[in-house]
Amino acid sequence: MSQYGVVTNAWLKPRPEAPSKHMGFGFVTFHASSSADAAQDQTTRLMGRDVICQPANQPGTGSSPRNRQFTNLKQARTQIEVANILEEIGELRTVKEHAMVISAWGRALAPDRAVETLQQMGGDGLEPNEFCFAAAISACARGGKWEYALKLLRVMSHHGVDPNVISYNTAISACEKGGEADWACKLLKSMQSRGVAPDVISYNAAI
Repeated sequence: MSQYGVVTNAWLKPRPEAPSKHMGFGFVTFHASSSADAAQDQTTRLMGRDVICQPANQPGTGSSPRNRQFTNLKQARTQIEVANILEEIGELRTVKEHAMVISAWGRALAPDRAVETLQQMGGDGLEPNEFCFAAAISACARGGKWEYALKLLRVMSHHGVDPNVISYNTAISACEKGGEADWACKLLKSMQSRGVAPDVISYNAAI
């Protein structure tokens, strides 16, 4: 989870019969709310499985039908499921909602729909942020569209968004999965020249 920002606390619920093992869920506290938003909008892989991040319930707060629809969207894994839920949601209202939809299309292995959602933001009067681009690049990586991932990395700056380590790592991974080792190495050098410090994930993806 540290790829999304500073983690101030993390706790996994232990199994009563085996305290050394956990129940499969826990709680993570981020230093910044933007980091929590990014973790919710994107699905993280841990030991080969998807990790779904959702906000903890707050006392005295209810869940609106729209919030429940977006919760269902995070759990959708097929294109039909995503399409049906989006029909219920209707018009997307915020940058965060667009980022969540882009992530959903990525999980459903529909990179074209993810990129289409990103492009539609301009027509909706919204400017995509780093989370929107990261989600779209991730969708391209999952869908085998490494060329799209490279293009998105290049156009980010035109929207006033500087690629960060998450964006670079995802694009490097897309190139690696597409058998484009040379491009993966070029991206690694590019991020260093632009002052973005590579991490362990960067080097592992480029190898």
